Amino acid sequence: MGTTAAVIAAASAAVVAFGLAALGVSRARARAERRLQATLGRIGDSMETLSQSLLTVVERAAEPTAGPAIDPGLSIDLDDVMARTAELAADVLRADGAAVEVRLAGGDHVAAAYGVPGPVATLESALEPPDHGGWDAVRLDWSPDPRAVGDGVRAALAVPVESDGERLGTIVTYMRVARTFTAQDEAAMRSLASEVAPALLNARRHAEVLELVRTDKLTRIWNRAGYDEALELELARAQRSGRPLALLLVDLDDFGAINKRYGLPVGDDVLATFADVLRRTARLTDVVCRRGGEEFAFVLPETACTEAIRLYMRLRTEVELTEFPEIGSMTFSAGLTELRQADTIRSVDERVSRLVNDAKAAGKARLSHDCNGGGMVGPEPVGSS
Repeated sequence: MGTTAAVIAAASAAVVAFGLAALGVSRARARAERRLQATLGRIGDSMETLSQSLLTVVERAAEPTAGPAIDPGLSIDLDDVMARTAELAADVLRADGAAVEVRLAGGDHVAAAYGVPGPVATLESALEPPDHGGWDAVRLDWSPDPRAVGDGVRAALAVPVESDGERLGTIVTYMRVARTFTAQDEAAMRSLASEVAPALLNARRHAEVLELVRTDKLTRIWNRAGYDEALELELARAQRSGRPLALLLVDLDDFGAINKRYGLPVGDDVLATFADVLRRTARLTDVVCRRGGEEFAFVLPETACTEAIRLYMRLRTEVELTEFPEIGSMTFSAGLTELRQADTIRSVDERVSRLVNDAKAAGKARLSHDCNGGGMVGPEPVGSS
């Protein structure tokens, strides 16, 4: 038996060695290959937790005080998988940078970049042939503008990411020096695209399920589960980076009276209209959530108190200019707090809730904040309460 096992082991080793030789892995790419396999292994291990993670999401979403649904460190997070893929793509070809784009089921695109500024537009808009035919790779070569200052990108190689005939997205690598990409470069990138496709597909499905679970059906913004998740994520980021984070909580004034006088359907219309106002007012980096009932929150990354107060003032103006179904005008009370060094999710949430209560007690239609010693903004009513 020992001899047989040794023969099998030797044969297996020979097959592996032959396979690697057939793939033409060079010494120059050995480090990249090892890094690729290690990262893909971590992604594969994390994907095995997908079913249990999604079950946890559903269970927690049913709880009114649900905590964060998904550990941000899991590699089934779409942003994380895309970022890892971009870094691997740059490493495989020893490029200066790379970008990854993934198509979402609704038709939107999301992108991540490594070593270069994030893509502003969808990558495929510049890569798709006029006849929309299929393609395996695209090589780009830009001539430098003599008037330009600094080193610009000179060359790029793009490959599609596909799974079972479906186009998931695109991987592009960038060089700041002129370079002729070879057939071997294309083969390496297509191999990478094939390897990461299952991880990107599972991460995309995970993101789509999360979006359904953490989205409030009535207002179409994030619900309490989304609020808890966003607050935990941004709190951790702010504490790591030392950058500011603000939390603005708003509560519609006398909403219970609206339900009693006009009925629940009108109350629902008012909530949906108010959520539309929040979306119009929010910046691209802000996270808007329905915390519960008639309470809504802005999670404001990299935002100091002064800027958050300006956002509140813009929201007041937008609400004043809005005609709400049946009731016409309405007001809201708000609380605003900034991140403190020892803060937890609970401490920030409890503090901003107390500030909203202070605004209500002071007469409604105003903001209570604890910035620079604290204070009130705008006691005058906006419209009628």
